[in-house]
Amino acid sequence: MLRAPQADSGNAKEPAAEKSSAAPDVAKVVDNAKSSDEFFAPESGNRWIGVQFQLVNTGTKVYSDAPVNGAKMTDDQGQQFGEWTL
Repeated sequence: MLRAPQADSGNAKEPAAEKSSAAPDVAKVVDNAKSSDEFFAPESGNRWIGVQFQLVNTGTKVYSDAPVNGAKMTDDQGQQFGEWTL
């Protein structure tokens, strides 16, 4: 199972009531995803898995960050993946 850690753009010195944070919500998973052109494909013996997610605001302030900055997905074995296409 892939999971994404909770994002947090709040300053550690901010009171908890004013913290900005967001939690990822998986919207769609495509196992064995295909490229949109003939130039890109997974290496032989591998497959691509596409994951679409949305961020849900869990704080009391507006979450304002670029979610792709440093975002990684982690599988159940602890392996991290960070390739993103928006």
